[in-house]
Amino acid sequence: MTVQNAESKLWGRLQRLQPKIIIFTFGSSLVPVLFVLGAAWRFVHQPLTELERTRLDDQVQAFRGYTSATEKGLQNLGKSYAIWTGLYNAIAQGNRDWIKDEVTDQLVFSTDVDTVRVVNQQGEILGERGKALQHTGAQERIQALTKAGKATQELVVLGDREMLALVTEPVVRSDGSGKPQGTVVIGQTLDDAWLRKFLSFSQPTTKLKIISLTGLSVVSSSDKTSFDTWEKNNLIAGVLPAIKQGESVYRIEPESGLNTVYAPLNSGGKLVAILKIQIESEYFQKAAGTLGRAILIGLVFALAVSVAIAHLLAKQIGKPINELAERSKTLAAFDLTAPIPGINAGGEIGQLANAYQEMALALKTLIDNLEQRVA
Repeated sequence: MTVQNAESKLWGRLQRLQPKIIIFTFGSSLVPVLFVLGAAWRFVHQPLTELERTRLDDQVQAFRGYTSATEKGLQNLGKSYAIWTGLYNAIAQGNRDWIKDEVTDQLVFSTDVDTVRVVNQQGEILGERGKALQHTGAQERIQALTKAGKATQELVVLGDREMLALVTEPVVRSDGSGKPQGTVVIGQTLDDAWLRKFLSFSQPTTKLKIISLTGLSVVSSSDKTSFDTWEKNNLIAGVLPAIKQGESVYRIEPESGLNTVYAPLNSGGKLVAILKIQIESEYFQKAAGTLGRAILIGLVFALAVSVAIAHLLAKQIGKPINELAERSKTLAAFDLTAPIPGINAGGEIGQLANAYQEMALALKTLIDNLEQRVA
């Protein structure tokens, strides 16, 4: 019973030790792989992504500046007509013909303005021109602005297919004196031609789209007004809530080289639309491809090193066990005098060696007792 117990104890410890060796060698093989991946992400891929975000942010700021410049230009144009004694007197006299010839027609024919309206203090329209005025949304917004009786400027989305930059200016004499007799309203439709004028100062492959808060394309620099699969699934549910919080949403796609930002477009302190800017980044695509190949090569190398390390560790750890296994064969042949390897080793190996030693001593004692009885 003593020999059987020692043998059972020995093999039980050996079986518990084998999974530990496997887990340890497997874990050690993952260390180089994780190190390579972490280093590649931290020092190469992440800075590339941040650089693309910065480029997209620069485009957003440039477009906002372009929009602001358009509004400022309209405002200056509006002031040049509103601070005018001739128009001031024409409104007071209700001279519609003069207003038509000198203001509404003149503005539409000689400038980029395509919407003009002149009203008196009672809200009576004395002159107007522009098809945008036929839109219910434009009518309501212009009425609200003229009732305010002060200079204003803002962007107005008309329905889901048109956007208008509007400016209102109270009409006074050329020297700035006199109670305002009315208001001049000037508007410019921000169409695809207006977008392309901005893009003429940007990369040729840059695409721009303005999206309404209901998720429809208002104006686009390209002929494509439809949305891709990602936008159909995420525009309303994911992008719009972030836009309402004043945040931009980025789509960085190294595989296609198309990087996109969705940013808030505000006017008068209010959110009026979603600005989408997409750039083709050939260098980013190439850099991402080079990084991918470098990571693949690094993974192969890391795996090779990991296998070598695991093999070496398994060999170093398994050597004492193999020696004990060989010694167990001599024990089975009743060689009880040869030394047991690993007696002085610590840990599980030392425990196994001592278990063998106990078994050998027990066998030797048993044999000596049997010999004495026989003698």
